[in-house]
Amino acid sequence: VRSQNVCASSAYLTKSVTVNNCPRVGENEISEIKIQPNPFSEFTILRFPEEYNLQQVKLHVIDINGKLVRQITAPENVVVFERKNLKSGIYSIEVIKNEQIISVKRIIIE
Repeated sequence: VRSQNVCASSAYLTKSVTVNNCPRVGENEISEIKIQPNPFSEFTILRFPEEYNLQQVKLHVIDINGKLVRQITAPENVVVFERKNLKSGIYSIEVIKNEQIISVKRIIIE
């Protein structure tokens, strides 16, 4: 690389970089979570795979600024998520088990 502007250019600079494999969100990531409808205005339904054990699972709802705005326990494989006082916008739902994020999904509130 080198820097450059209208007056001059610097000498080229080279640096070796080693890239390690990035860890996945979680080994047991739940990719089959269905969220319908999405976008939604009043509520949406989150459906987890039947075979997935939801004991000790928490759902964190994170706003666009990274702030935790709601925490939900998922006692069953179907969760009705109500908007309540959340503003319109894009949110992330982090599925957390044993203090590890095992899946992240996006929802849009109209």
